[in-house]
Amino acid sequence: MLVVKVLEKKIALSVIVAMLIVKIAMVLVRLIVATNMIALVQIAMALVRLAVQIAMVLTRLIVPIVMVVARLIVPIVMVVANEIVSIVMVQEGNKCFELFAAIGSFPSSTMVMHT
Repeated sequence: MLVVKVLEKKIALSVIVAMLIVKIAMVLVRLIVATNMIALVQIAMALVRLAVQIAMVLTRLIVPIVMVVARLIVPIVMVVANEIVSIVMVQEGNKCFELFAAIGSFPSSTMVMHT
């Protein structure tokens, strides 16, 4: 859970940085439209490229981490689910055994031959 919290914070911070870069680029685009300055076009394009590169790096970092976490969590969940099912089946089996014992008859499929 700690890993997920840290990832959430890093992702949120990265998204905020990327959004700020995009907003700065939008302001520059408005200045370009108002003043017709070519240098601002180049700055805006550089900022947009930077935002795209940040997004690509985040994707390359986050996807493998999520895959590793999933590979760790899924087997644990499967083992826990298997144990829960086993416990429930044993408890239900004990209830059936007690019911048949109270009735005094056992179905032939549940009888075990002792030698």
